[in-house]
Amino acid sequence: MYVAIRSLVAFSVCSMGVIGLSTTAEANPCDIGICVIDDLSQVSESGPRNLEVTLDRLPFGDLSGTLLLNYTPNELLRKVSASELPNIDEASIAVRLIISEVGADRLIESQHGLEEAIAILHTIGNRLTTTAFDPDNANITPYEGCGPAGSIGTCANPHQYLGMATRRALKPLESYNRDTVIEAADIALLAWNLYQTETIEDFTGGATVYVHRCGGTAYGQTTYHCDGSTARGIVDTQGANPHTGPMVLSAPVSTANGGGDYLRSNGYYNIRHSHQVDYEKIDHSISDVAVAEADLESPPIIGLPSNNSSSEDDSLRLWLTPLAP
Repeated sequence: MYVAIRSLVAFSVCSMGVIGLSTTAEANPCDIGICVIDDLSQVSESGPRNLEVTLDRLPFGDLSGTLLLNYTPNELLRKVSASELPNIDEASIAVRLIISEVGADRLIESQHGLEEAIAILHTIGNRLTTTAFDPDNANITPYEGCGPAGSIGTCANPHQYLGMATRRALKPLESYNRDTVIEAADIALLAWNLYQTETIEDFTGGATVYVHRCGGTAYGQTTYHCDGSTARGIVDTQGANPHTGPMVLSAPVSTANGGGDYLRSNGYYNIRHSHQVDYEKIDHSISDVAVAEADLESPPIIGLPSNNSSSEDDSLRLWLTPLAP
């Protein structure tokens, strides 16, 4: 069996966080965009989870090379209390934040789940950076636990990010189907790595806030059109879906961008739509192909999207592959 030798950047989650080093190692023989080596049924929550990522196959970004990610689900996703959150490993905080705010199902079902995950982390970064959340230096600190003296642990708190108060953040392994939450953690950990190494710079336009809007027939409309209530006198749009809409991010409007009058009148910044991440469900209709044998010359492609394209809309399985422990 052919074993390729590749230049890898290896990352490991341990009690001290995500550690990166350059190394040369024996990589799995299967092309990352072609086949899946093992399945989640072979992974123990208490054992290591190893992933290989081909960066030039990511859904966005202009990257190259290969990443090797390693973590233990029971350590990364262990049950914690809300009071413990600020003191746990930053990688674990980031993964919990992403899973709780996006949802594990949406994270793995949307072709743009990775982009959503990184966007959320950039809102944390912008809430920690004065020039981003207070561009006019007006001595405004609107986000509890954030600002230059804060950290991801203090800023990603349940008062600022409501998902962090839910079971999805505090007890992720108990809140989802096991396979679903581990697959979501794979993507969330990759997002954290790309963010904290500054591999993917802020593409949100300096966003500090975001909202998931309606999907279905009300795609892109405000949540009042799909929230099951008549708040503000707005009745839900027939066929609207509260779970499949875009993620809309917004940034403070500085005086230089026309927000001076608003700031002077209200004492805080107006916000303006700065970036949007669309929801587009991956088509799994052909993803039930049997796992390829390692020695197949042309193993089947797993999980291609509905347009059968290998462009920016490639499904997650084309670039993130579980490796056998």
